[in-house]
Amino acid sequence: MVELTNGNVEFKLNSNQNTITNVEILDMLGRRVYNLKGNSASEVYNLSQLSKSAYIAKITLSNGQVISKKAIKQQ
Repeated sequence: MVELTNGNVEFKLNSNQNTITNVEILDMLGRRVYNLKGNSASEVYNLSQLSKSAYIAKITLSNGQVISKKAIKQQ
């Protein structure tokens, strides 16, 4: 997960064997802030509405695997 300019955030898998099917952004209290759909190994979403804070990205892959990553929005 990489924070780009203009509030965009890129989610990218190291392998092309799976695709991102869903990305949930949760605040630190576990409340869902965004629920985003995907269909490739690299997705870019505009998250400019998020305030500067810590979040959890819950990424669901095409094989059913779920990856959770903690991130801090800095812009």
